[in-house]
Amino acid sequence: MQHCPFSQVTCRSPVQRSFCKWPAFQCRNASIPDQLKEFLNSTERLITLRERLLADIRQYNDAAALKRFDQEAANITDQNTTKNMTLLRRKTEEDTNDRKQEAAQTVALFG
Repeated sequence: MQHCPFSQVTCRSPVQRSFCKWPAFQCRNASIPDQLKEFLNSTERLITLRERLLADIRQYNDAAALKRFDQEAANITDQNTTKNMTLLRRKTEEDTNDRKQEAAQTVALFG
């Protein structure tokens, strides 16, 4: 029985021993644990990103900040300031909607 230096498997049969002698198989077999670790790390990062995007979408849908903004803007009496606040509010809402849409599209790519 030979021990394959490129894996944790002991080569028992002639067929297994012949596979162990193939350089391509040896290289691929040696890197499987590292590839698996990287795959698992990437998967975990993607899951975390997806969860954060979903939390952002929920926060955008809540729009509590926009409601507070509207309440504060309603208390402003100066016309120029009110006009600027209205423009700012519209731009902020557009940005929020764009972010929600982009986040939803990204989450859809994750499946």
